[in-house]
Amino acid sequence: MAHTGKIARLPKDIREIVNKRLDDGHTGADIANWLNEQPQVKAVMDSRFAGEPISSVNIYAWKGGGFLDWKRASGASLGRSGLAALLNRINEIKRMPTQDLGNDLALLLSVSLAMECDRLDAIDDGDERMKTLTAALDAFAQWRGAELDGGKVNLIRQKLEDLKQAAEKRLLDNAPKPKRTPAEQQARIRQILGTE
Repeated sequence: MAHTGKIARLPKDIREIVNKRLDDGHTGADIANWLNEQPQVKAVMDSRFAGEPISSVNIYAWKGGGFLDWKRASGASLGRSGLAALLNRINEIKRMPTQDLGNDLALLLSVSLAMECDRLDAIDDGDERMKTLTAALDAFAQWRGAELDGGKVNLIRQKLEDLKQAAEKRLLDNAPKPKRTPAEQQARIRQILGTE
């Protein structure tokens, strides 16, 4: 999706810094203040937005759009490098004279499962996210359950159930908030400032 707001109009290197600061937990006000001090940003604001400075509302809007796209793209590139690392590990296992192949494969599957959980953020439909997560956890439990004796199976299942519950909570906590139209955003700002 092409973004058209103030942050989207900034040079790529500046947007990258904004994304990293958001990822590090900086506040919208801090980022907006920093941006408004940058000559490159002032030039864009002068040429495209009649000199109107960036506000924390602009940062909040970017956080719900362009920043999420950046996070997804970052996760995808990590997924590719993670896959290369997994392939290298499999090749190492093949060369070992003796090994515990079951545990090594379980480790590889765990990493793969973690990567898949990161990709769940790209699924907008909450029900579809939960269905995908449940299927992945069930498949892992069935595979690993076939390898372990009864006591270990129960321990793994309990840990997977805990992971599933934590993932469900994370999904609920991070459920996308409905986006407001620009007119609704302005009305909300006026309401908060008491200028209505």
